Amino acid sequence: MEKKSRRVIVVLFWIYAVLMLWLMFGQRLLWIDGDAWLENYRAELLGSINLVPFRTIGSFVRSLLRGWTAHAASNLFGNVLMFVPLGFGLPFLSKRAKTFFGCVFLSFLIIFTAEMIQLFTLLGFFDVDDLILNLVGVVIGYWFQFLFVRYIFGRRK
Repeated sequence: MEKKSRRVIVVLFWIYAVLMLWLMFGQRLLWIDGDAWLENYRAELLGSINLVPFRTIGSFVRSLLRGWTAHAASNLFGNVLMFVPLGFGLPFLSKRAKTFFGCVFLSFLIIFTAEMIQLFTLLGFFDVDDLILNLVGVVIGYWFQFLFVRYIFGRRK
């Protein structure tokens, strides 16, 4: 792959990473009431966890089957689409992520860490279904990247 093309992809990836950090954490910092947050930490923490796989996904799919709802659609498709760039860009940044399983494993660690930060800071919810949907996005992104390198540049990495 040409150095200029790779450089552009790396820059775009870092812009994506900063945007994701803002979406996952930064914008929520604006809405925190520090005193209420500290007083209710334990109750909020326990109410911010879903460890049952496909509970949230199933609820949103049922909602979509009853009629299109923006909340269900944005949650399902958004959690997938937002992580396609991670699967696409990570192999350009890390040698360990050049293989499919390396990319998925490294992405899992990144996403799991973000979910844990959301949980313990109460800047979001820890939902195993988010992890599943995010990894689906990573897989799609990885295969786009694989096809991009192979067919646009005519060779494998």
